[in-house]
Amino acid sequence: MGITFFDTADSYSAGTGEGIVARALGEMVRREDVVIATKVSFAVADGAARSDRPNRSGLSRKAIMTEIDHSLLRLGTDYIDLYQIHRFDPHTPGAGKARCIRASSMYA
Repeated sequence: MGITFFDTADSYSAGTGEGIVARALGEMVRREDVVIATKVSFAVADGAARSDRPNRSGLSRKAIMTEIDHSLLRLGTDYIDLYQIHRFDPHTPGAGKARCIRASSMYA
């Protein structure tokens, strides 16, 4: 069956990584035959510093909802199978309210 799991992130090459995955998959497979994972956390490069765009980075609800829509457009799909946080965000309150938070790039 070949490779069926594809992992990318909104921050890889300022979002172009998701576009590359979309083009490759669009030419090779049906969407329902693969699992697409992507990540959120870092501001996608647009010339603005993180502190200048609080709703375009980090793990605030607004940032996550905005960035998943951008990822869906770049990936050319209407759903993402696995949406992960890239790194823990110490600037977003509420982390202590969850029993478990996982991220793809965290040190023990």
